[in-house]
Amino acid sequence: MNKIKFFKTKKLGFSLVELLIVIAIIGISSGIVLRGFDSDQKTETELEIEGLKLSAIINSQKNDALSGKKDSTVAGPCAYTITVDSASPGQYAVTGCNPMTQTLKSGVTFTGSANVTFTSPLATATTTTTPFPVNFILTKGGKSYTVSVSESGNITQTVN
Repeated sequence: MNKIKFFKTKKLGFSLVELLIVIAIIGISSGIVLRGFDSDQKTETELEIEGLKLSAIINSQKNDALSGKKDSTVAGPCAYTITVDSASPGQYAVTGCNPMTQTLKSGVTFTGSANVTFTSPLATATTTTTPFPVNFILTKGGKSYTVSVSESGNITQTVN
């Protein structure tokens, strides 16, 4: 009879305090994991935005060369060049008939040097740095995004 009483008084299950501690640990762990994931996603998004912006500028330069658009002060055909210099990895220059300098978002940089030029009226692509395709490689936090320009002027983007 003593044994039966012992089993009846034994507590089964978890106390409320133990349950709350486990829930708190799971919540903190989830927050840490999600915060790290969010950081990686932000880096990929920044690279993609800068890559798409570069692609749009290259396309605009190619279209300007095809249309023959130029400044009234320039005589003859215009050359539209996009240049990345390893001495200034956080920016790139657009030269020719509508020059400008573009600065990349904080932390996004180019790897190496590259350039591509489109000349009116056929918008033929030429380069002085590397053989085709010309690769503009954007990097941040160990991730990279490549914008490639082929000899025919086709633009492709690749997430590495």
